[in-house]
Amino acid sequence: MNLLILPGNSIKNKAWAETVEDSVKELFDSTVVQNYDHWKAGKENIFFGQELEKLAKTVEFWAEYVILAKSVGVRLALETVNSGKAKPQRTIFIGTAWLPKLEKPEIPVLFIQHTSDPLLNAAELKAHLEKSGYTNYRFEELPGNTHDYAEIDKIKQIIQDYL
Repeated sequence: MNLLILPGNSIKNKAWAETVEDSVKELFDSTVVQNYDHWKAGKENIFFGQELEKLAKTVEFWAEYVILAKSVGVRLALETVNSGKAKPQRTIFIGTAWLPKLEKPEIPVLFIQHTSDPLLNAAELKAHLEKSGYTNYRFEELPGNTHDYAEIDKIKQIIQDYL
């Protein structure tokens, strides 16, 4: 099984994604971190359309894969999964930054969220998921009040248990 990692928007997420990749690569046949074009261009915000196309091309010929996404990467993953352009066996969403719309109930989702993430706290996300009627998910709340998700060893253990 392959792993595609979709980082958050900021360039600092590149290093985070590479650290996560190093930590979990033993769990997968191959791993890829999607490097965003706006980082190379020195721009502040993701080029959403371009990154959607890159994501779809990366997974096009993969038979089995997992998408691990953080923050804006969750939005990228959801858009490609909801549209049918990506069909992962599982998804892992870390630091979800807004209330997600899940349209593919057959694809399991692992949510990892800090208790007091300043962009979306764990209680708000969990309440939204329960209200949405989507049941094919696992929710892991980590103590914390940042959007950084630096506890890589704990995240790896949660992912390993999920797989």
